[in-house]
Amino acid sequence: MVNKNNYLSFVIPGEIKLQIKEIQDKILSIDNKFKPIALDTLHMTISFFGENMSRFSKIEVDKFMSDIDDIIRNWKHNIRLYNPKVINFPPGKNNLYIILYTVDNNGRDLVKIINERLNHLLVHQDKEEWIPHITIGKMRDVSK
Repeated sequence: MVNKNNYLSFVIPGEIKLQIKEIQDKILSIDNKFKPIALDTLHMTISFFGENMSRFSKIEVDKFMSDIDDIIRNWKHNIRLYNPKVINFPPGKNNLYIILYTVDNNGRDLVKIINERLNHLLVHQDKEEWIPHITIGKMRDVSK
């Protein structure tokens, strides 16, 4: 059985996906190692739950879904992302192209609320500070 990463994320609006496509095309024109992420899979991860959701019981998953629905239903604020920068990430490895954003306090507050409510489900790495970004591509080995 193949395990897939499970995460909670913001959906990227269509107009932003089109802008990202333009960025991907520009990178492709100057970097032959760049492999763009398909537009229909672009997202901004909020919380990462690991590779195998089967470690959670149905009761835990149902509670998780209910908690998320409750948070979103009661959220009354817009979230603003600004100052986008295309960078290679993570430091030292640099095998991803990401768009790194600065996010307003509303966005940080929402992510904090979600992560506090779901803390018991998160893998260790996502208990660290959230880095608002969209992965737009990976580096591939062109020698293969």
